[in-house]
Amino acid sequence: MPGKLPDKIDRKRLAQQGAVLEGEIPAAALLRLNAAYRVVEPAQVQVRFGWSGNHRPQVTGTVSARLESTCQRCLQTFDTVVEATVDVVIGEAPRDTEQDYELVLPGDEPLNLVELVEDELLLEAPMIPVHPPSACTAPAGASEPPAQDSGANEDEPRRPFADLQALMARPKK
Repeated sequence: MPGKLPDKIDRKRLAQQGAVLEGEIPAAALLRLNAAYRVVEPAQVQVRFGWSGNHRPQVTGTVSARLESTCQRCLQTFDTVVEATVDVVIGEAPRDTEQDYELVLPGDEPLNLVELVEDELLLEAPMIPVHPPSACTAPAGASEPPAQDSGANEDEPRRPFADLQALMARPKK
């Protein structure tokens, strides 16, 4: 069974070792994710450290977490598992800022693994949590477009400002 992962890591040492970290990050440690969603279970993390083509430490792997929120269509509980693929290079500013890959610039400090995992999960989490239409218990007609006036002639063009012309023609008081 995977264990709890460290909050901060030495990226260069782990890259030299080709280390693989597998484990969990407690839901309570994911503060930014908990601000937007309710993290139901610890986040599952599996990441591998190595070197990129530019000889920079690279982190690849997957992270996942089960989140709860409120469906914006039916206002019932929205439960989803968010899975994200991690593929980041840990660079140094300003030399590496113009590259074509996702870059993390932690400076000389150890890499904060919790923040990295949280960033990836936030990027993959649904911006507007809604159930699929078949599973949503929204009230009937809530997502249907407004009904068209059945008395209108479809051959006649719509004139949305026709009433405005009549108002402008009235004499001012």
